[in-house]
Amino acid sequence: MADELPADNVNPAMALAGWLVHNQMLADGQATSARYAKVKASLQAWDKLNGKTAAEFKKEYGCECKASGEKKGIEEVAGIGI
Repeated sequence: MADELPADNVNPAMALAGWLVHNQMLADGQATSARYAKVKASLQAWDKLNGKTAAEFKKEYGCECKASGEKKGIEEVAGIGI
């Protein structure tokens, strides 16, 4: 999700972006454009998720989702292409 805040006489326009996982804020970013706010939020999310196993992810975020088929790594569950 991302949204831009309008500029006023004191502050420049600002954009906010965030990643939600099961209604919990995973990461957020703030920049002068939505594009860069999304990049900041995505990098922060990557830092938090990189290296986690599916079991660690599920425990931390209260995830009870079931993946179809075989066990998958966190990269596949999160939809991260590596």
